[in-house]
Amino acid sequence: MMPEEVRKKRIEHQLELLSMSSNSKHINAEKSGHFPQFSEPKLVIDAIKNCVKEISQMK
Repeated sequence: MMPEEVRKKRIEHQLELLSMSSNSKHINAEKSGHFPQFSEPKLVIDAIKNCVKEISQMK
């Protein structure tokens, strides 16, 4: 539903945000729109679990 040019620009902006941290990760929820927690809940849950695991290991 998004024009290709707009999609490419959006990805470019997302990667720019990604580069602002040395400890970041870009996760593409390909089957989701604005609410991946509804359309791909496992992806979101796994991402949160991974964050918690990484933070726990930093202590």
